Amino acid sequence: MKSIAIFCLLIFACTVINMAEDTAFQAHGIGLVLGYFEPSNARESYEAVYDSPGLRFGIIYDYAIVRSVALDVRVNYFTKSGNRVFVGSDGSVTETDINEDLTIANVTAGAKYVFFSDKNVCPYLGGGIGFWRLETSSEVDDYSKTGFGGLAFAGVRLFAQKAFSLNVEVSYSIVPDMIGSEPSSTSFFYGEDDIGGLAANCLLQYRF
Repeated sequence: MKSIAIFCLLIFACTVINMAEDTAFQAHGIGLVLGYFEPSNARESYEAVYDSPGLRFGIIYDYAIVRSVALDVRVNYFTKSGNRVFVGSDGSVTETDINEDLTIANVTAGAKYVFFSDKNVCPYLGGGIGFWRLETSSEVDDYSKTGFGGLAFAGVRLFAQKAFSLNVEVSYSIVPDMIGSEPSSTSFFYGEDDIGGLAANCLLQYRF
């Protein structure tokens, strides 16, 4: 979290510098996000129940303050189904026939710095902070929690034509203290509490 906060401050500093250089350029972008995500910060707990990563869907809005710096707002939704497991004291994992559904939703706000912003191919770096909502449900019980986290991302923006852009990026989130508090839970046994992780994203945006 500390490193992400420092990164966001650097983005803000770049914004101030660029505003002195270029105040004429403004642009909006709104689009869809398709990602391949796993809560890798809780990999052992997650893979014991849900086996593999899954698709994540979202929307994005950005606003270019100046040519190279933009505000970035995202909403993402991830869902996955699996079977509950029992973890023995020796670390053995036994799968049950109890189905469990996982939902992770989040909204973040931050900023990004776009390199070579006047070109058709533009690398960028960014970060943000926001809120995450975790829910699990089964025929036995339900669990939900809302928490605060951080996001960092890096990618490349490709302009297919003037009004549309295609972005490919990698993102990493940190969302601590969301799981692992229940002694009977898988995450408690593995000592994991963070539901953040790595994602590979594809973004299609309409710019106006």
